[in-house]
Amino acid sequence: MAITTEQVHAAADAVAATGKNPTVAAVRAHLGTGSFSTITPILKAWTEAQVPPTAAASPSKPAPQPLIDALLSVAPKILVNRR
Repeated sequence: MAITTEQVHAAADAVAATGKNPTVAAVRAHLGTGSFSTITPILKAWTEAQVPPTAAASPSKPAPQPLIDALLSVAPKILVNRR
């Protein structure tokens, strides 16, 4: 019987709740079954979903003003050329 995405996610949650890193080996050990090639892409998706979206989307500090000014000066030209 094949393992499901839900099983891998639940196992990863359980491993993480113990304070351990939910590696493929740790998740497989928790499940007691499953192949590395099946668990790996599912665990990768689970891991990527754990990153708060705001952390990846917002810069740690604002862009330098000269860069902002340069982008604002070329933006109208780019838009005109696209039409």
